[in-house]
Parts: sequence; C-alpha cells; structure tokens
Amino acid sequence: MDVCMTEYKTLRIPAEAYQEARDSKKDSETWGEFIQRCADTRPNITELVEQSQTVSLEAEERQKIAEEVAGQLR
Repeated sequence: MDVCMTEYKTLRIPAEAYQEARDSKKDSETWGEFIQRCADTRPNITELVEQSQTVSLEAEERQKIAEEVAGQLR
C-alpha cells in the first residue's frame, strides 16, 4: 500500500494581514488555493508620470523624500 503524505508549512504573518487575507479568501477555497490564486494574480500597476528626462536631486531633497516615505510606512 502506497501512502501519500502531504507536507505542511507554517507561515507567520501579522494579525492585521491575516484578517485582511481571511476577508479576501473565498469560503469554498483552501488556504493553499487562496495563496496560489494570489500568486497567479499580477498586481495592477499604474504609472503616474512619464519620465521624459533625468531629474537631479540635492541631498536635502532626497532626505525629505526619504523621511516622507518612512513616515507613510510607519
């Protein structure tokens, strides 16, 4: 008798991300199917500006941008 054992893995995710995923998961699909569906779906990318020329930034401008981005990620 040949027994096929399924191998399982554990994922650690933040509680907020888990709740968001749980809300997006269809009742009829397993977590594995949900993850596969997410992996198969390419994200929508919106290009907000067309870059027609190279832009040069001063160090102070770069620092302000970095601080703004870091503030948004917190």
